[in-house]
Amino acid sequence: MVPNYPLLFFGEKLNYDHTKGVINVDGFVRVRSSQHVAHLVQNLRNELDRLLEYKISHPGMTQWGRSNKEGALLQTIVDLITSEKKTSQDYQDYVADQDDDEN
Repeated sequence: MVPNYPLLFFGEKLNYDHTKGVINVDGFVRVRSSQHVAHLVQNLRNELDRLLEYKISHPGMTQWGRSNKEGALLQTIVDLITSEKKTSQDYQDYVADQDDDEN
């Protein structure tokens, strides 16, 4: 199983379904989330996309220190991705959701 944050930051397309309280990733993966968290993730993702575009067009050293915007953004995303732990309950909730959709 792939943890949620890598999918949210590196999947192709995100949109939030207000009625179900889920973020849809690429139209087939759903991640439960509050609207507030979905908004924060989308903002971080937009900033990451802008930074990657800039780094591609302006190659150079990456500033990893938290004292600048580039480093703070990258460290925040790394911290989120590496801190997430997949629990068996999360998997059971996911399977239950899939079963509900099939009925």
